Amino acid sequence: MLATLNAQNASVSGRVTDSSGAVVPGAKVIARNPLSGASFSAETSVEGYYSLPSLIPGRYNIEIAKAGFVTQKQNGLELAVQQAARLDVALKIGVVAETMKVNAQALVLESENSTLGQVIGNK
Repeated sequence: MLATLNAQNASVSGRVTDSSGAVVPGAKVIARNPLSGASFSAETSVEGYYSLPSLIPGRYNIEIAKAGFVTQKQNGLELAVQQAARLDVALKIGVVAETMKVNAQALVLESENSTLGQVIGNK
C-alpha cells in the first residue's frame, strides 16, 4: 500500500550554497502550493542538502531563507507524478530584510532516478 501512495507523489531536493560555492547549513526551505494552501518545509544539512519528499503533484512556490543572506524565491515550479526534481540554489550575502524574487522558470533536472513517466491529459 505504501508503494502505491508514494508512486503518486513527487519530490524536490537540492543543495544550498553561497555565491562562492560554500555550503549553507541550517537554511530553511519552504514549498507552498498556492492552490491547495499546503506548505512543506525542510532545513539544509551541514553539507547544505535538503529534501522535500512526498509532495502532491502540482505547482509550488519555493522559498529559501537564512539569516545574513538574501531570501530567494522560485515561483511556479511544476511537479508531475513520480518526479524527483533537483533545485540547487546559490544565496547571495545580504541583509535580513532583503528578498530576491525569481519569476523565470528554473531548470529542473531529473537526476535522482532513472525512471521515466508521463502525465496523460483527459481530453
